[in-house]
Amino acid sequence: MIYTLKFADNSSLENITVNGDNFVSKSEVSKEFFTPERLARVEIIRTDTPSENEMFTPDMSGTYENMKFIQLFHYVNNPGIEDGYYFVLRA
Repeated sequence: MIYTLKFADNSSLENITVNGDNFVSKSEVSKEFFTPERLARVEIIRTDTPSENEMFTPDMSGTYENMKFIQLFHYVNNPGIEDGYYFVLRA
């Protein structure tokens, strides 16, 4: 599934995938991006077309208030892990 995350200040992150509890961005993102003001409202919008193989993967779409930034990791050339910026947000 591919998502766009739109934040309270009208900024957004696009082409975001999900891996477990992590959102994954191929574009650089830093923990400083995730301010409480920005996380006051987060709209998660699915931007791809559903397929039959997704029956066990929950769709994260929705609008969330006062999300919390938990962590961010940047993986590069790590065996078995797709390169990207992995971040966790909680409602």
